[in-house]
Amino acid sequence: MPAVAIVIPAHNRATLLPRTLASVLAQTRRPDRVVLVDNGSTDRTPAVMRDWAAARIAEGWTVEVLTEAKPGAAAARNAGLRAVQEEWTMFFDSDDEMAPTHLALAMKCAEETPKADLIGWDVTLLLPGKRPMRKPFERFDMLFHCILDGCMATQRYMARTALFRQAGGWDESAMVWNDIELGTRLLTCKKDLMAYKLTNPPTVTVHFTEQSITGTSFSASGTEREHAIDLIEADLPPESRWMARLKRAILAGCYAREGQAEMANALATREKEEPSRFRRIGYAFARRYTAMGGRGAARIFRNFF
Repeated sequence: MPAVAIVIPAHNRATLLPRTLASVLAQTRRPDRVVLVDNGSTDRTPAVMRDWAAARIAEGWTVEVLTEAKPGAAAARNAGLRAVQEEWTMFFDSDDEMAPTHLALAMKCAEETPKADLIGWDVTLLLPGKRPMRKPFERFDMLFHCILDGCMATQRYMARTALFRQAGGWDESAMVWNDIELGTRLLTCKKDLMAYKLTNPPTVTVHFTEQSITGTSFSASGTEREHAIDLIEADLPPESRWMARLKRAILAGCYAREGQAEMANALATREKEEPSRFRRIGYAFARRYTAMGGRGAARIFRNFF
């Protein structure tokens, strides 16, 4: 049977982490290892981790509690990845939940598809004051959907531990959108990568709040977002870099929509780096459409490129 480790980093999540850990405990298929990584918390998060680990170890679980002082979820996830000995690794966030059958379904797919490199699934996204939204894991045109739609967000897949390590792990300089950046490297580091998708209804619930790492304002974390896009563009072969440039143009539109005209104009100047005049026009349209409040610019302009 394939073995799996769940890696959960946390920073000041003492009030939210118990819900996530309760969902792990409720799994009908026990994880082979759970790695909890405290990322410099100043609240009771370390105590919550230690107490939960002690109770599970008494029940025969394999649980490790680590400390990573370097700020950032990427650094904490790398610390957890170094502790993994299992064939598969599932990263999970400290404020989300998995349904009781989630791990069993994922590992059943791993057992039935021995050539799989990664296995994904749709999730349910909960935004404050809005109806639940289904966010998909896309098996086709994956690189585009990773960069522009975030289909390889942390909670939407698991991968072979060897693949995470082959890709180089998480880039610790990326404070936001680090899952998109890692997803880009995962999808480009191995030729003929095999991805599979669970077809059942979503078994992961993502709780998105103002306290989430990415936040709810684009301009508030603009420097970090722009850095992540630069990393993504550098990860890509030349013929695919238009995807990162389109994401940059859409981000400029988001700045403008938030009333940050100076930031939007400064970022829009990067569009001149595109050698194709046709694509430069496409970036400008996507940016302006987004600035006017339009949604889904990436999908709308997909065929333009």
